[in-house]
Amino acid sequence: MNIWKKLSIVSALALMASTNAWAVDDVAVIAHASASVVGNLAIHEISALNFGNMTITSSGAFVGDAKIVMTSEGTRTLTDTGTDKLVLMNGHDQSGLSSGTNFETGSQQPGFYQIITTDEVTNVTTSNVYVSFADITGDIVDYSTNDPAIIAVTGSDPAPSNLTGGAQTHPNNYVTLSGPGGGCFKLNQFTFETDNTGAANGSSGYTQANAPTSDIYGTWVPVVGGQATLRVGGTLSTMAGCTATPGQYTGTFYVMVAY
Repeated sequence: MNIWKKLSIVSALALMASTNAWAVDDVAVIAHASASVVGNLAIHEISALNFGNMTITSSGAFVGDAKIVMTSEGTRTLTDTGTDKLVLMNGHDQSGLSSGTNFETGSQQPGFYQIITTDEVTNVTTSNVYVSFADITGDIVDYSTNDPAIIAVTGSDPAPSNLTGGAQTHPNNYVTLSGPGGGCFKLNQFTFETDNTGAANGSSGYTQANAPTSDIYGTWVPVVGGQATLRVGGTLSTMAGCTATPGQYTGTFYVMVAY
């Protein structure tokens, strides 16, 4: 081989080596960690999340395309533009007239849970308590702050930490509600806020004390003076392949709180 050709090849290889030396094969991101020194923390169920009464006008087994959204302020929205047809029962008096006004009446309601904190000294500080959910086996179930009631009050939808761009991070996890027809409904996409227990009597629906706030560690609500009442809503969906015969359908899940 001609010596000049050899030099050209060597020069080309040297150039390639020099170029590859600047290639990026490692990236980094600043991560975060946390630890807390805290007092006692407890949560108690006051009343269960109840999606209320419904009838089914479609025939045969569900295909899984109907949803009932229960906000944390007690209103239901039915989405059944597909095959599964549900009709919500809103509570009627003996004359057949609905007794609901701005908010529905009947057996439906969000779940109510009392959070209790104590610093064992004064118990007058405000604690940020993170809220999450899991099924009865301990698998994480997604929550969402995409709650119309929250957006109406705050004017925005705070992005929850376990949802990225609105997408669920555990889309296949849910709570099963079972009854006479088997496991016919699934529950996920929980919503929550704290209740203003001091609101004036006679106001329609429930009054918000504090909306949830999200940061890199999760989504939290403030607990003021050692106690807060958490209200929880969610989305109930029909389960494909199940024929829902009349009866009560129930399920259990964990509401978890942490500092």
